[in-house]
Amino acid sequence: MVRPGAFGYNPETAATNTFQRPQDSGNAAAASAQARAEFERLAQALGSEGISVCAVDDSPEPAKPDAVFPNNWLSFHDDGTLVLYPMQSASRRPERRTVASPSPTISTGNTTPRNPLASTPSAAPR
Repeated sequence: MVRPGAFGYNPETAATNTFQRPQDSGNAAAASAQARAEFERLAQALGSEGISVCAVDDSPEPAKPDAVFPNNWLSFHDDGTLVLYPMQSASRRPERRTVASPSPTISTGNTTPRNPLASTPSAAPR
């Protein structure tokens, strides 16, 4: 799970997400605070049921209002593989970070799995 750092309305992704609504700055701050509180309650509820939660903090820069929705850019598989997918929206592309990987095996779509912890530039996902 990605802890929301700058949760809010994203005009670039709103066209394909009917749940988003523009907000004035006062309501935007309240919505961001509510998203952080809901995140913490959900993580706690899952943990209380014995579900292991991997929570990663969103990086502060650049602001990524959609970062709380990582299901759109990665998937986890039974064999331990983590697959990264490209993002349609340019404002969402900075969300992809290999440092959040709980597994050393990473795949970028239909390519050969890569190790994000390797020190060679070729190991970094595109």
